[in-house]
Amino acid sequence: TAAARRATTNELQIRGHYGQYWYTATLEIDEEAAIFVGLEGSDAESGTRKKPVRTIQQAISLAKPGSTVYI
Repeated sequence: TAAARRATTNELQIRGHYGQYWYTATLEIDEEAAIFVGLEGSDAESGTRKKPVRTIQQAISLAKPGSTVYI
């Protein structure tokens, strides 16, 4: 089961600004529970960071309880 497997984690760093203030946020991502959506993706792919899906609808169809969709 998913709970019995050791989670593979990575960090994703996001930088941005709000008005004159810049911020950096670091997220720890459980790759086994993550589904990635990207413009360069294809709905025939698995939704990994290296092979994202193209549409949010496909990500929803791949999602299981505990999944996180990154857009």
